Amino acid sequence: MEAAAAEQLDRLESRHTGLKDQLETAAVITSVDGGEVRALLGSRKPEFFGFNRALAAKRAIGSLAKPVVYLTALQSGRYHWGTPLDDRPVNVAGPGGQLWQPQNYDHRSHGIIPMIDGLVNSYNQATARLGMTVGLGQVAETFSKLGLTADVPPYPSILLGSISLSPFEVAGMYQTIASQGFVMPLRTIEAVTTAQGETLSSYSLRGEQAFDPAMMQWLRYGLEQVAERGTARRLTQQLPGPLAAKTGTSDDQRDAWFAGFDNRHLGIIWVGRDDNQPMPFAGSSAALPVWLETFRLAGSEPLPAATALKMAAVNDRGELVGSGCRGTLYPFISKRLPADLPECEAQPPAAPDKEKKSWLDWLF
Repeated sequence: MEAAAAEQLDRLESRHTGLKDQLETAAVITSVDGGEVRALLGSRKPEFFGFNRALAAKRAIGSLAKPVVYLTALQSGRYHWGTPLDDRPVNVAGPGGQLWQPQNYDHRSHGIIPMIDGLVNSYNQATARLGMTVGLGQVAETFSKLGLTADVPPYPSILLGSISLSPFEVAGMYQTIASQGFVMPLRTIEAVTTAQGETLSSYSLRGEQAFDPAMMQWLRYGLEQVAERGTARRLTQQLPGPLAAKTGTSDDQRDAWFAGFDNRHLGIIWVGRDDNQPMPFAGSSAALPVWLETFRLAGSEPLPAATALKMAAVNDRGELVGSGCRGTLYPFISKRLPADLPECEAQPPAAPDKEKKSWLDWLF
Protein backbone atom coordinates (compact mmCIF):
# COMPACT_ATOMS: atom_id res chain seq x y z
CA MET A 1 0.00 0.00 0.00
CA GLU A 2 2.90 2.35 0.75
CA ALA A 3 4.35 1.72 -2.70
CA ALA A 4 0.99 2.22 -4.43
CA ALA A 5 0.24 5.46 -2.56
CA ALA A 6 3.65 7.00 -3.27
CA GLU A 7 3.49 6.13 -6.96
CA GLN A 8 -0.07 7.32 -7.55
CA LEU A 9 0.25 10.61 -5.65
CA ASP A 10 3.45 11.45 -7.51
CA ARG A 11 1.61 10.75 -10.75
CA LEU A 12 -1.33 12.97 -9.80
CA GLU A 13 0.92 15.87 -8.81
CA SER A 14 2.94 15.62 -11.99
CA ARG A 15 -0.24 16.34 -13.98
CA HIS A 16 -1.01 19.61 -12.20
CA THR A 17 1.43 22.43 -11.56
CA GLY A 18 1.24 23.91 -8.08
CA LEU A 19 0.37 20.61 -6.39
CA LYS A 20 3.92 19.46 -5.66
CA ASP A 21 3.98 17.78 -2.24
CA GLN A 22 0.47 19.12 -1.52
CA LEU A 23 -1.48 15.86 -1.65
CA GLU A 24 -1.75 13.58 1.35
CA THR A 25 -3.31 10.18 1.81
CA ALA A 26 -4.51 7.76 4.46
CA ALA A 27 -5.63 4.18 4.08
CA VAL A 28 -6.82 1.13 6.00
CA ILE A 29 -6.95 -2.46 4.76
CA THR A 30 -8.66 -5.18 6.79
CA SER A 31 -9.45 -8.86 6.40
CA VAL A 32 -13.07 -9.39 5.39
CA ASP A 33 -13.61 -12.45 7.56
CA GLY A 34 -11.97 -11.29 10.80
CA GLY A 35 -11.61 -7.51 10.82
CA GLU A 36 -7.83 -7.74 11.28
CA VAL A 37 -6.00 -4.61 10.16
CA ARG A 38 -3.59 -5.82 7.48
CA ALA A 39 -2.22 -2.40 6.56
CA LEU A 40 -2.59 1.13 7.87
CA LEU A 41 -1.12 4.23 6.27
CA GLY A 42 -1.23 7.62 7.99
CA SER A 43 0.75 9.64 5.45
CA ARG A 44 2.29 9.38 2.00
CA LYS A 45 5.64 9.42 3.86
CA PRO A 46 5.23 6.55 6.33
CA GLU A 47 8.82 6.86 7.58
CA PHE A 48 7.93 10.06 9.42
CA PHE A 49 6.16 9.81 12.77
CA GLY A 50 3.50 12.36 13.55
CA PHE A 51 -0.14 13.01 12.74
CA ASN A 52 -1.78 9.71 11.75
CA ARG A 53 -4.46 10.66 9.25
CA ALA A 54 -5.89 7.13 9.10
CA LEU A 55 -6.87 7.37 12.76
CA ALA A 56 -7.22 11.07 13.48
CA ALA A 57 -8.09 12.98 10.30
CA LYS A 58 -11.85 13.42 10.15
CA ARG A 59 -13.00 14.49 6.71
CA ALA A 60 -16.39 14.66 4.96
CA ILE A 61 -17.04 11.21 3.48
CA GLY A 62 -19.11 12.37 0.50
CA SER A 63 -20.77 9.63 -1.50
CA LEU A 64 -19.40 6.85 0.72
CA ALA A 65 -22.58 7.59 2.71
CA LYS A 66 -24.90 6.62 -0.15
CA PRO A 67 -24.86 2.84 0.38
CA VAL A 68 -26.28 3.51 3.86
CA VAL A 69 -29.25 5.32 2.27
CA TYR A 70 -29.87 2.47 -0.19
CA LEU A 71 -29.50 -0.15 2.55
CA THR A 72 -32.12 1.71 4.59
CA ALA A 73 -34.46 1.68 1.60
CA LEU A 74 -33.95 -2.05 0.93
CA GLN A 75 -34.50 -2.83 4.62
CA SER A 76 -37.79 -0.93 4.65
CA GLY A 77 -39.44 -3.53 2.43
CA ARG A 78 -40.85 -0.83 0.14
CA TYR A 79 -37.96 -0.70 -2.34
CA HIS A 80 -35.91 -2.98 -4.57
CA TRP A 81 -33.23 -2.31 -7.19
CA GLY A 82 -35.83 -1.85 -9.92
CA THR A 83 -37.97 0.68 -8.02
CA PRO A 84 -38.30 3.93 -10.03
CA LEU A 85 -36.62 6.98 -8.49
CA ASP A 86 -36.94 10.62 -9.51
CA ASP A 87 -33.62 12.26 -10.36
CA ARG A 88 -34.94 15.77 -10.88
CA PRO A 89 -33.87 18.85 -8.87
CA VAL A 90 -34.80 18.69 -5.20
CA ASN A 91 -35.23 21.54 -2.70
CA VAL A 92 -35.33 20.93 1.04
CA ALA A 93 -36.13 23.77 3.46
CA GLY A 94 -33.75 24.00 6.39
CA PRO A 95 -33.45 26.11 9.57
CA GLY A 96 -33.89 29.82 9.03
CA GLY A 97 -35.48 29.31 5.63
CA GLN A 98 -32.27 28.09 4.01
CA LEU A 99 -32.70 25.76 1.06
CA TRP A 100 -30.68 22.60 0.54
CA GLN A 101 -30.42 22.09 -3.23
CA PRO A 102 -28.06 19.23 -4.04
CA GLN A 103 -26.94 18.84 -7.63
CA ASN A 104 -25.53 15.88 -9.51
CA TYR A 105 -21.81 15.77 -10.20
CA ASP A 106 -22.46 16.22 -13.93
CA HIS A 107 -24.91 19.10 -13.24
CA ARG A 108 -27.63 17.23 -15.16
CA SER A 109 -30.92 15.65 -14.18
CA HIS A 110 -31.73 12.15 -15.42
CA GLY A 111 -35.49 11.88 -14.90
CA ILE A 112 -37.05 8.63 -13.75
CA ILE A 113 -34.42 5.94 -13.20
CA PRO A 114 -34.34 2.47 -11.59
CA MET A 115 -33.00 2.61 -8.06
CA ILE A 116 -29.86 0.67 -8.97
CA ASP A 117 -28.78 3.48 -11.30
CA GLY A 118 -28.94 6.01 -8.48
CA LEU A 119 -26.20 4.12 -6.64
CA VAL A 120 -24.23 2.95 -9.68
CA ASN A 121 -23.93 6.48 -11.09
CA SER A 122 -23.88 8.16 -7.65
CA TYR A 123 -26.74 10.55 -8.46
CA ASN A 124 -27.15 13.10 -5.67
CA GLN A 125 -30.69 14.20 -6.52
CA ALA A 126 -32.18 10.70 -6.66
CA THR A 127 -30.36 9.68 -3.46
CA ALA A 128 -31.50 12.80 -1.61
CA ARG A 129 -35.14 12.18 -2.58
CA LEU A 130 -34.86 8.54 -1.55
CA GLY A 131 -33.31 9.38 1.80
CA MET A 132 -35.93 12.00 2.61
CA THR A 133 -38.66 9.50 1.77
CA VAL A 134 -37.34 6.63 3.91
CA GLY A 135 -36.61 9.08 6.73
CA LEU A 136 -33.53 10.82 8.08
CA GLY A 137 -33.94 9.14 11.45
CA GLN A 138 -33.99 5.71 9.82
CA VAL A 139 -30.83 6.49 7.82
CA ALA A 140 -29.05 7.73 10.96
CA GLU A 141 -30.12 4.53 12.71
CA THR A 142 -28.61 2.44 9.90
CA PHE A 143 -25.27 4.24 10.32
CA SER A 144 -25.35 3.21 13.98
CA LYS A 145 -26.41 -0.35 13.22
CA LEU A 146 -23.43 -0.68 10.87
CA GLY A 147 -21.21 -0.08 13.88
CA LEU A 148 -20.52 3.64 13.60
CA THR A 149 -20.24 5.18 17.07
CA ALA A 150 -19.82 8.79 15.88
CA ASP A 151 -22.82 11.08 16.20
CA VAL A 152 -24.88 11.34 12.99
CA PRO A 153 -27.30 14.27 13.23
CA PRO A 154 -30.53 13.76 11.24
CA TYR A 155 -29.86 16.58 8.77
CA PRO A 156 -30.64 16.18 5.05
CA SER A 157 -26.99 16.72 4.10
CA ILE A 158 -25.93 13.46 5.82
CA LEU A 159 -27.58 11.62 2.93
CA LEU A 160 -24.75 12.82 0.67
CA GLY A 161 -21.97 12.47 3.22
CA SER A 162 -21.62 15.77 5.03
CA ILE A 163 -20.52 13.90 8.17
CA SER A 164 -16.77 13.83 8.88
CA LEU A 165 -15.13 10.52 9.74
CA SER A 166 -11.62 9.11 9.87
CA PRO A 167 -10.61 6.38 7.40
CA PHE A 168 -10.51 3.97 10.34
CA GLU A 169 -14.12 4.80 11.24
CA VAL A 170 -15.19 4.37 7.61
CA ALA A 171 -13.40 1.01 7.52
CA GLY A 172 -15.33 -0.16 10.56
CA MET A 173 -18.64 0.76 8.92
CA TYR A 174 -17.81 -0.89 5.58
CA GLN A 175 -16.43 -3.93 7.42
CA THR A 176 -20.01 -4.77 8.39
CA ILE A 177 -21.06 -4.65 4.73
CA ALA A 178 -18.09 -6.72 3.55
CA SER A 179 -18.59 -9.38 6.25
CA GLN A 180 -22.27 -9.87 5.36
CA GLY A 181 -23.70 -8.01 8.32
CA PHE A 182 -21.31 -9.00 11.11
CA VAL A 183 -20.38 -5.98 13.25
CA MET A 184 -16.90 -6.39 14.74
CA PRO A 185 -14.30 -4.01 16.17
CA LEU A 186 -11.22 -3.81 13.95
CA ARG A 187 -8.21 -5.57 15.47
CA THR A 188 -4.50 -4.78 15.24
CA ILE A 189 -3.32 -7.37 17.78
CA GLU A 190 -4.12 -11.09 17.66
CA ALA A 191 -2.14 -12.12 20.74
CA VAL A 192 0.70 -11.18 23.08
CA THR A 193 3.33 -13.89 23.60
CA THR A 194 6.60 -14.35 25.40
CA ALA A 195 9.87 -14.73 23.51
CA GLN A 196 9.37 -18.48 23.86
CA GLY A 197 5.95 -18.33 22.19
CA GLU A 198 3.85 -18.70 25.33
CA THR A 199 0.56 -16.81 24.98
CA LEU A 200 0.08 -14.16 27.63
CA SER A 201 -3.21 -12.80 26.29
CA SER A 202 -5.25 -13.25 23.15
CA TYR A 203 -7.74 -11.04 21.38
CA SER A 204 -10.32 -13.32 19.88
CA LEU A 205 -12.90 -12.29 17.31
CA ARG A 206 -15.78 -10.39 18.90
CA GLY A 207 -18.94 -9.17 17.24
CA GLU A 208 -22.58 -9.75 16.47
CA GLN A 209 -24.74 -10.43 13.45
CA ALA A 210 -26.51 -7.08 13.03
CA PHE A 211 -27.98 -7.66 9.55
CA ASP A 212 -29.41 -10.63 7.69
CA PRO A 213 -26.59 -11.91 5.42
CA ALA A 214 -29.10 -12.07 2.56
CA MET A 215 -29.81 -8.34 2.98
CA MET A 216 -26.10 -7.57 2.77
CA GLN A 217 -25.79 -9.70 -0.37
CA TRP A 218 -28.62 -7.61 -1.83
CA LEU A 219 -26.76 -4.40 -1.03
CA ARG A 220 -23.51 -5.90 -2.28
CA TYR A 221 -25.10 -6.45 -5.68
CA GLY A 222 -25.46 -2.69 -6.00
CA LEU A 223 -21.82 -2.16 -5.04
CA GLU A 224 -20.76 -4.81 -7.55
CA GLN A 225 -22.60 -2.90 -10.26
CA VAL A 226 -20.67 0.25 -9.27
CA ALA A 227 -17.48 -1.66 -10.10
CA GLU A 228 -18.95 -3.32 -13.18
CA ARG A 229 -20.50 -0.36 -15.00
CA GLY A 230 -20.56 2.66 -12.70
CA THR A 231 -18.19 5.23 -11.24
CA ALA A 232 -15.63 2.51 -10.36
CA ARG A 233 -15.79 0.54 -13.62
CA ARG A 234 -12.05 1.00 -14.04
CA LEU A 235 -11.61 -1.76 -11.43
CA THR A 236 -13.10 -4.60 -13.41
CA GLN A 237 -11.32 -3.42 -16.53
CA GLN A 238 -8.05 -4.33 -14.82
CA LEU A 239 -8.91 -6.86 -12.10
CA PRO A 240 -11.06 -9.99 -12.23
CA GLY A 241 -14.55 -9.39 -10.87
CA PRO A 242 -16.94 -9.32 -9.28
CA LEU A 243 -15.66 -6.68 -6.86
CA ALA A 244 -17.65 -4.33 -4.61
CA ALA A 245 -16.87 -0.61 -4.65
CA LYS A 246 -17.99 2.94 -3.95
CA THR A 247 -16.35 6.21 -4.90
CA GLY A 248 -16.73 9.34 -2.79
CA THR A 249 -16.07 13.02 -3.37
CA SER A 250 -16.89 15.80 -0.90
CA ASP A 251 -18.00 19.35 -1.72
CA ASP A 252 -15.65 21.31 -3.98
CA GLN A 253 -13.52 18.15 -4.37
CA ARG A 254 -11.76 18.70 -1.06
CA ASP A 255 -11.77 14.98 -0.27
CA ALA A 256 -11.42 11.99 -2.57
CA TRP A 257 -12.47 8.62 -1.14
CA PHE A 258 -12.67 5.05 -2.29
CA ALA A 259 -14.06 1.99 -0.51
CA GLY A 260 -13.83 -1.45 -2.07
CA PHE A 261 -13.56 -5.10 -1.16
CA ASP A 262 -12.96 -8.46 -2.75
CA ASN A 263 -13.44 -11.86 -1.12
CA ARG A 264 -10.45 -11.41 1.21
CA HIS A 265 -9.76 -7.75 1.92
CA LEU A 266 -11.52 -4.43 2.41
CA GLY A 267 -9.66 -1.25 1.53
CA ILE A 268 -10.53 2.37 2.42
CA ILE A 269 -8.49 5.12 0.75
CA TRP A 270 -8.57 8.89 1.33
CA VAL A 271 -6.68 11.50 -0.70
CA GLY A 272 -6.78 15.23 0.04
CA ARG A 273 -4.88 18.26 1.26
CA ASP A 274 -4.07 19.06 4.87
CA ASP A 275 -5.14 22.67 4.32
CA ASN A 276 -8.57 21.41 3.16
CA GLN A 277 -8.31 23.22 -0.17
CA PRO A 278 -10.06 21.87 -3.30
CA MET A 279 -8.30 19.50 -5.69
CA PRO A 280 -8.79 18.90 -9.41
CA PHE A 281 -9.64 15.27 -8.63
CA ALA A 282 -12.61 13.14 -7.63
CA GLY A 283 -12.67 9.84 -5.77
CA SER A 284 -12.50 7.87 -9.01
CA SER A 285 -9.39 9.70 -10.24
CA ALA A 286 -7.42 10.12 -6.98
CA ALA A 287 -8.37 7.47 -4.40
CA LEU A 288 -9.45 4.62 -6.68
CA PRO A 289 -6.01 4.33 -8.39
CA VAL A 290 -4.32 3.84 -5.00
CA TRP A 291 -6.73 1.00 -4.17
CA LEU A 292 -6.38 -0.52 -7.63
CA GLU A 293 -2.58 -0.52 -7.57
CA THR A 294 -2.52 -1.92 -4.02
CA PHE A 295 -4.79 -4.82 -4.90
CA ARG A 296 -2.96 -5.39 -8.18
CA LEU A 297 0.34 -5.74 -6.32
CA ALA A 298 -1.08 -7.81 -3.45
CA GLY A 299 -3.45 -9.90 -5.57
CA SER A 300 -7.24 -9.90 -5.52
CA GLU A 301 -9.86 -12.62 -5.23
CA PRO A 302 -13.29 -12.18 -6.89
CA LEU A 303 -16.38 -12.20 -4.72
CA PRO A 304 -18.41 -15.43 -4.64
CA ALA A 305 -21.89 -15.73 -6.08
CA ALA A 306 -24.73 -14.36 -3.96
CA THR A 307 -26.51 -17.58 -2.99
CA ALA A 308 -29.39 -15.82 -1.23
CA LEU A 309 -30.53 -13.90 -4.32
CA LYS A 310 -32.71 -14.79 -7.31
CA MET A 311 -33.33 -12.78 -10.47
CA ALA A 312 -36.92 -11.71 -11.22
CA ALA A 313 -38.49 -9.51 -13.89
CA VAL A 314 -39.76 -6.01 -13.07
CA ASN A 315 -41.78 -3.67 -15.31
CA ASP A 316 -41.10 0.06 -15.73
CA ARG A 317 -43.39 0.83 -12.77
CA GLY A 318 -41.24 -1.29 -10.49
CA GLU A 319 -43.79 -4.09 -10.25
CA LEU A 320 -42.82 -7.76 -10.21
CA VAL A 321 -44.08 -9.52 -13.34
CA GLY A 322 -44.14 -13.10 -14.52
CA SER A 323 -41.78 -14.82 -16.89
CA GLY A 324 -44.02 -14.14 -19.86
CA CYS A 325 -44.08 -10.38 -19.30
CA ARG A 326 -41.84 -7.72 -20.64
CA GLY A 327 -39.51 -6.48 -17.95
CA THR A 328 -35.98 -6.04 -16.70
CA LEU A 329 -34.28 -8.60 -14.47
CA TYR A 330 -33.18 -7.51 -11.00
CA PRO A 331 -31.99 -9.57 -8.02
CA PHE A 332 -34.29 -10.19 -5.07
CA ILE A 333 -33.83 -12.01 -1.80
CA SER A 334 -35.19 -15.43 -2.72
CA LYS A 335 -37.21 -15.92 0.46
CA ARG A 336 -38.94 -12.56 -0.07
CA LEU A 337 -40.27 -13.38 -3.53
CA PRO A 338 -43.93 -14.45 -3.72
CA ALA A 339 -44.43 -18.14 -4.35
CA ASP A 340 -46.61 -17.44 -7.40
CA LEU A 341 -45.51 -14.51 -9.51
CA PRO A 342 -48.24 -13.14 -11.80
CA GLU A 343 -48.15 -14.69 -15.22
CA CYS A 344 -48.59 -12.68 -18.41
CA GLU A 345 -49.49 -13.75 -21.89
CA ALA A 346 -46.59 -13.68 -24.28
CA GLN A 347 -46.63 -10.33 -26.05
CA PRO A 348 -45.56 -9.88 -29.67
CA PRO A 349 -42.76 -7.42 -30.42
CA ALA A 350 -43.92 -3.84 -30.80
CA ALA A 351 -44.61 -2.76 -34.38
CA PRO A 352 -41.88 -0.46 -35.74
CA ASP A 353 -42.65 3.25 -35.79
CA LYS A 354 -42.64 4.18 -39.48
CA GLU A 355 -42.15 7.82 -38.62
CA LYS A 356 -38.77 7.12 -37.05
CA LYS A 357 -35.76 6.53 -39.24
CA SER A 358 -33.01 4.13 -38.29
CA TRP A 359 -29.37 4.94 -38.83
CA LEU A 360 -29.52 2.72 -41.96
CA ASP A 361 -32.25 4.97 -43.38
CA TRP A 362 -30.06 8.01 -42.93
CA LEU A 363 -27.08 6.30 -44.52
CA PHE A 364 -28.95 5.06 -47.56
